[in-house]
Amino acid sequence: MECEIKEYSDLNEYFTSFFKNNNNISEIPFFVDGRPDLNKKIYDLSRNNIKIQDIFKSDYGIIISNDVLPYEKSSLFCNKWITVKKLLNLNFTSKTVVVIGLYKDFTQKKVLAMINYCYSHNTEVYFLVGRDLSSLTWLIGKQFLKDYFSWNKEGMFSLLNLSGFSNNEREFFDNKDLASKNVRKILEGNEWKQLVFHGHGKEDHLNLDDYTLTGMNDSVDAQIPFAPSIGHEGQAFFKDESKAVLIDKIKVKQLFFLSCNNFPFYDSRLYDSKFNIVLDAIDGWAESIIASIAVQSADSPELSMIIKHSDDYNIGFELNKCLSDIQAMISIITIGLPKVNVEITNSINNNHRLTSITCNILSRISNYTSSMMLNDDHPIKRMAKKIFSDYAPLTKRGRNGTTLKDMVKFENELINRVNPFSKRMAQIMFLNQNDNLHDFDGFNTYRSTIDPKSIYEEKCFSCDGLATHCLYVPEISSFFKIRASYCYRCGDKSAAMINMPTIKFTCDEYNKKDLTIHYKIEFISEQKGDVYFGIQLPSYIEQSVVTKLQIQRLKFKESNIVKVVEGDIKFKENTILQSYYLKLFAVQNGGIAVDRCFFNLI
Repeated sequence: MECEIKEYSDLNEYFTSFFKNNNNISEIPFFVDGRPDLNKKIYDLSRNNIKIQDIFKSDYGIIISNDVLPYEKSSLFCNKWITVKKLLNLNFTSKTVVVIGLYKDFTQKKVLAMINYCYSHNTEVYFLVGRDLSSLTWLIGKQFLKDYFSWNKEGMFSLLNLSGFSNNEREFFDNKDLASKNVRKILEGNEWKQLVFHGHGKEDHLNLDDYTLTGMNDSVDAQIPFAPSIGHEGQAFFKDESKAVLIDKIKVKQLFFLSCNNFPFYDSRLYDSKFNIVLDAIDGWAESIIASIAVQSADSPELSMIIKHSDDYNIGFELNKCLSDIQAMISIITIGLPKVNVEITNSINNNHRLTSITCNILSRISNYTSSMMLNDDHPIKRMAKKIFSDYAPLTKRGRNGTTLKDMVKFENELINRVNPFSKRMAQIMFLNQNDNLHDFDGFNTYRSTIDPKSIYEEKCFSCDGLATHCLYVPEISSFFKIRASYCYRCGDKSAAMINMPTIKFTCDEYNKKDLTIHYKIEFISEQKGDVYFGIQLPSYIEQSVVTKLQIQRLKFKESNIVKVVEGDIKFKENTILQSYYLKLFAVQNGGIAVDRCFFNLI
């Protein structure tokens, strides 16, 4: 439907015209007072063939500025107008709220509690705000306009390396492009459906390497003396002015400002609002703006979410959810209304972190390098340092992708890298019972305390006696947690780093005829990864053993898998008849477990 653009200098006439739209939208009114920049934009609009669109109707509406209370007479914005106080006493879930007011009333006192409350109730909030009444009516009017430019391009600009991202409908400009392309010409020379800016910044600017997006509206007078360098007479722009891009010069429909503090609360701002980049974007062509009210840590997961869900106009809410693993506070708000008839998407899971297995392995590797359990010349410590130096940089949030598939791929790569490490550990332990790896339990338990809640008793699987179990928790994080058990009756004991397989190690009675001891080992995996294990006897009886012992390997491709290994150990006829024990050691993903099982040669 075509419509007429009307400009009013009288506020009462503006509202009279606006309320005519409650039943049938026939014209889009704008109120302009002392804003030549908006006069020109409205004139440019009026020369086009303007079509209108219905606007999104929220469940609730709130007015935060007395100057705009007449909007409460409109039925276009929401189903019910309420106050902030009333909203905070409502019990609701998955609703929508529109908030209308001036920037001077966008304060912590008025809106922060509401923002937090709505987020905790899975509710999206849409702000319609402006630096003054002219700016606000301009933003509201734009919500009704349909395709007044071609809006034919989408772009993402970031200081990151974006080579891992792909989308046929979007152009990517990363750190390499920012150094080699004329970003200003690209931005000002196109009509953009959506632009994502990911860089460092604050309320007056956003840095993209040598280029700077900036807000400075010459049609607005400064009210306070605080200003960035460009705001002081006779003072040059703090970087190359030829690479400064005024945000309101860019023809763009939807904007993402992924930098810190670009839209702080009015009572938290540093500079006069004349220089605010988001307010300048509101005075520009953008209908919808994702802005930051605080420091925020948007990175690859958030960029990936925007690429996949750019049509979801509740993306601000979902970005906050995505950031919840790294930020304690809400940092992102949505300015402008969502599209009508676009389904609101909730619970987009776009922020998968390192898997528990990955964290467990890298924690172990780190501990080998820092705990002093091994001396600097120990081959395992040297290997651990190399693995950790290779993988620690890759643990940065979003560095290896954002999907669960990406995290599992990284996990598998790490397991494949650490399997030879585990094998080497097993070889060293097998060849030298005096190596410090064998003393992993003693080294760590004497630097730990027992968690009283971890103590429990159960039937010993070797002798039906009573076995006591506990967990040793190190006093310093660079040591290992040790799970241990001991049986009063048979003397069997076990010690294992946490997340090692559950092991049941038993021996039969001495077979006098064959001079053998039969053993049985049951492994129940807690994590996937190859297990390297070996059986040893005390050094003083090793020469009496006929059976050739060796390291064995079991492959576990997932958790909760049970595998059983059985065998016999044959002794020489002249072996001294007394009690001995078999010692089982196992290594998986850099972790160690040791079990001791007594037997009698009688």
